[in-house]
Amino acid sequence: MNIRKKAAELLATLEREGGFANLMLTDGLLAAAGEEAPLLTALFYGAVERRLSLDFAIATLSGRSISEVDSHAKQLLRLGLYQMYFMHTPPYAAVNETVALGENKAEKGFLNAVLREAVRRGERPLPDEGKIARYLSVRESFPQATVKRFLSLFGQADTEALLAAYNRVAPLTLRLVRGRREDYIRRLAALGIEAERTPYAPRGIRVLSAVSVKALPGFDTGEFFIQDEASQLAVAALDAQRGQRVIDVCACPGGKTAGALADREGEGESFAFDLHRSKLPLIEGTLGRLGFSATLGELDAAQGRADLFDTAERVICDVPCSGLGVLGKKPDLRYRPITEALPALQYDILRTSARYLKKEGILVYSTCTLLPEENGENVARFLEEHPHFVAEDFSFGALHSEKGQLTLLPFRHGTDGFFIARLRRIR
Repeated sequence: MNIRKKAAELLATLEREGGFANLMLTDGLLAAAGEEAPLLTALFYGAVERRLSLDFAIATLSGRSISEVDSHAKQLLRLGLYQMYFMHTPPYAAVNETVALGENKAEKGFLNAVLREAVRRGERPLPDEGKIARYLSVRESFPQATVKRFLSLFGQADTEALLAAYNRVAPLTLRLVRGRREDYIRRLAALGIEAERTPYAPRGIRVLSAVSVKALPGFDTGEFFIQDEASQLAVAALDAQRGQRVIDVCACPGGKTAGALADREGEGESFAFDLHRSKLPLIEGTLGRLGFSATLGELDAAQGRADLFDTAERVICDVPCSGLGVLGKKPDLRYRPITEALPALQYDILRTSARYLKKEGILVYSTCTLLPEENGENVARFLEEHPHFVAEDFSFGALHSEKGQLTLLPFRHGTDGFFIARLRRIR
């Protein structure tokens, strides 16, 4: 398999047909790539992630608008320039390998001219710094509308830090199900795998070495599962106790249900619902590997199940969102438009989910986004319209909520961007 040619084909398919980048790198494809699977992943994900930066460079270096560049040549130039600018591949190698994939003499000549101009200039082309939103959009490869929104929320310095954090490779984070963290970290060290404790989540471990998840000790026996520290903290805020009934209303892929079961050592009833029946096997597989079980079901969370109202001590309400907190892990998500209908849907799910709680029960409302209308504004509206609920503060070491709410930022906390609110029913 020619890895660069395959990466170009994947880029063309994604641009032509849409879909999700992570679903295109199938297990079969990566197996066929063999030892070069990491290179295929890096090239494909990297060119997707840095598309805006690369397209600006292509247009500047070629003297053409990006729409005027043939699709095949465009994908090859994206890969060649990505290697040159972001993988620090020797320029001669990036030029030669890219030009060799040209389909004819004319295309090879065009590729060669553009890449030679890149070598001559040396520095990556960027727009004028005077227009900060446009400049950061191209430099960090985020849509200008997203950059403007972040600038309005966080200011320039924090926006630059946020975008840079999204463009860094985040470490793999585990949620330990059983055993002591220190013991597991020592087991990893004995295998030459560097790891450390998460600073806030009590059962989290960051794996700093590049390693396959399935190769880690204890994967097959269910000693851990993959979960970002922010998601772990949402489960910790739930404070689930042994014997309690826990309902997870939007459960796929099952990590929060699993975390709440681990906190209860598997004791107590668990219900895990999802809108799509096709996702239920994923939840079942996650729980099964860990030795847990739950009652699974297809369910519209905004409608709910009346037979379960007023029966649960804990409810997990991790709602569908714009995903602006996980842009570093989903490279194509940054280019998808934000659905304006999301806050209303989220509120309907929150309002319905609250009905599952008994008196003194706790609901955790969470999202993996940073937009106020999906986070604090929904919570404020809910509390105003539901006086029998109150926001309840929580802490993780030195990390404290304010009025029962906590926003986690990648550049500040080293986690996904995440929002967590804890609400208690008082009557």
